[in-house]
Amino acid sequence: MPLPDPLTSRAVLIGVDSYRTMDDLPAVANNVRHLAALLADEDVWGLPSEHIAVLANPSHKDEVLDAVHAAAQRAEDLLLVYYAGHGLLSLDAELHLALPHTDAERLYRGVPYDDVRELVVRTGRARGRVVILDCCYSGTALTGHMGAAYGIADRTMAEGSYVMTATAETKPAMAPPGERYTAFTGALLRVIEEGVPNGPGFLTTEAVFDAVRDRIAARGRLPVPQRRSRNDGHAIVLVRNRRRPAPTPAVSAPARPLRFTLPARALRVLHPFLVVMAVLVGGPYGGLLYAGTMEGSCGKGREVTELKGECVGVSDGGFVFTPELKDVSARIAHANADIPDSTATVTIALLLPMTGGDASTRARVLHQVQGAYLAQEQANRMPSAFRPHIRLLLANPGAGAHAWRPVIDALVNREASSRDHVRAVIGVDVVDHDSQLGVRYLEHEGLPTVGGGYPPIETEDFSTGIVWIMPGPVERAEALRAGDAHLRPERSAVMVQSMQRSPMDVYENGLAQSFEPYISAQRMNSAEYGDPVELRGVVARDVCRSPAVVDRVVFSGPVDELRVFIKEMGRRSCQSRTFTVVSGSATAALLTDSALDWTALRDRGIRVEYPAAAHPGAWPKSTKREKGPGQVLRDLAARADAESSALGGTDLSDGETISAYDSALTAITAIHRTARGRTDVPSVGRVSAGLLAMRGPLRLAGASGWICLDVRGRAVGKAVQVVVIDPVKKAPRLVTTAWPEADRLEKASCG
Repeated sequence: MPLPDPLTSRAVLIGVDSYRTMDDLPAVANNVRHLAALLADEDVWGLPSEHIAVLANPSHKDEVLDAVHAAAQRAEDLLLVYYAGHGLLSLDAELHLALPHTDAERLYRGVPYDDVRELVVRTGRARGRVVILDCCYSGTALTGHMGAAYGIADRTMAEGSYVMTATAETKPAMAPPGERYTAFTGALLRVIEEGVPNGPGFLTTEAVFDAVRDRIAARGRLPVPQRRSRNDGHAIVLVRNRRRPAPTPAVSAPARPLRFTLPARALRVLHPFLVVMAVLVGGPYGGLLYAGTMEGSCGKGREVTELKGECVGVSDGGFVFTPELKDVSARIAHANADIPDSTATVTIALLLPMTGGDASTRARVLHQVQGAYLAQEQANRMPSAFRPHIRLLLANPGAGAHAWRPVIDALVNREASSRDHVRAVIGVDVVDHDSQLGVRYLEHEGLPTVGGGYPPIETEDFSTGIVWIMPGPVERAEALRAGDAHLRPERSAVMVQSMQRSPMDVYENGLAQSFEPYISAQRMNSAEYGDPVELRGVVARDVCRSPAVVDRVVFSGPVDELRVFIKEMGRRSCQSRTFTVVSGSATAALLTDSALDWTALRDRGIRVEYPAAAHPGAWPKSTKREKGPGQVLRDLAARADAESSALGGTDLSDGETISAYDSALTAITAIHRTARGRTDVPSVGRVSAGLLAMRGPLRLAGASGWICLDVRGRAVGKAVQVVVIDPVKKAPRLVTTAWPEADRLEKASCG
């Protein structure tokens, strides 16, 4: 195809860089200016400047729609519409292009993308129509008239069309701080300006997209661009190729190993658990892609298979992963079987390692499975006239989540299943390298995911895709400081840090990161150790010889080394002094650790304090009529107590049941809010929109506190329970409820 005739083509470039209530996007102004200049460049396209409508910070949606309408009426060859700014989703997953006065509570002040799409599709007679969206959740635009392979698109698109978006339908876009352009448009501009080495003379929409996607992938940890085309839209010529010779690799450069990945959706034509044996791959997720079949079998005809001596896979309760889960698995199987055929069924899956580990780990798993079941049971007891029933699956990736890839692939396969309709994965924790890889893969697959009680440190690695309803480790440490008055005065504490911490020691790193400003300002002493055997010297040198005012020790190291530290503190020479040892949320594992020195806690003046996401003693009874967290927690406790024997023995004290219950409750609420009746199964996009809408009047009362999420799906203003280990009851005792930042409630409309 030839280059579109500039004299009979039109472009509308819309950029919103200034917002009244949302973050400004200064890079957007640069996006629009540079793109307009390139389109007018004779070496690129040569579009006359009067054929390029540039709308900078339009104040009203009519201004946008009028400009698109006028361009669509005049275009005979190519119509190009570009938007950069904030994108917002309505509760029913409809994309809105935000204008300066738009925000999440005032979507009506934005431009519904459907209105833009209708004008592009139905107005005028342009031979080619291209839409480029650089905004959050822009992938939502890939359904409907332009881009869908079914439905009304087949009846309305007479000529070629192409939609290119910065992200998938469930992903925010990225505007890296300090950069001249947004990530997606920056890559687009470089492709247009520099061309594609050794490419053809003209670049089609598909060639431009492929080059943009490659540039984005090379940067890493950015949302993956998406596109859809119709009626040869992929062959629309967009610009001239300012090609440059491809760089010649150095002769001495070593050959790169062959790398490949097999997308999960491609596995749908194969057995869900087709796995490769010991083939290392790179790909965006690292780790292993298995080939061949898994070792052995854990049950004929089941989606559970033996791998590395463990039964891993997906169960509806019919397969029992460990003896501890026998009773609760039976209840889940019964609940799933009881769902009537007359209503729609939507499935959620609890994803966590259920096999391996010690007694404390198995107890934690049991409590989490119980919490998920109690949420399912409550949802299905509610009147079902306007909502689908909930099916619960147990997804076990094995100890350390080593089989995360085939297990997640099985869930992705079930997403498209007419029987299962998997719409959310719940309870996901980030505690080690494999669980980190699993979370990245879930992000890539776009399956709505609600994190569990152990979210990661807030980093670029986890900037999109996962909803975290619990505060992260840094926020918990901030709340711990706020709730413990003795941690705030100067030089009242000493920090003991492991020199062997890995990036995946999330809570230890969170503590260290939270207290680093105090150490840097010399307001807090710091002691480091390498091997745990050095902890005796740390106690003698850095704790006992510390100023008398010091009565707090912040321990930033793995929980098994914390156990050793407590033992050494019990043997300390300065027995006349009492100390509180403060550490991360993983401290809860000590409650069922048979090697813990309880004597040190009971008789040697040692107190252990840590931040917990939940505690059954939180939220005293409120006099308000609103059903808040206190009532939700009491209802949960009553049902857990009533069903204790049937579930294998319940115990809410470690907070795991409460956290898993809230994770499931959040997913179920999003499903119910976005379903349009009891026979409707909401799409993945609608469920994601329902999750991201949980703030302001749509916040959710959970058993762990109010669940309110910012636009990126992070918990805002979430309470943290500061607890101490009671050496007599061998259980956590509530000290106080604290918050990371008091003003975050108001910022997120959560108050």
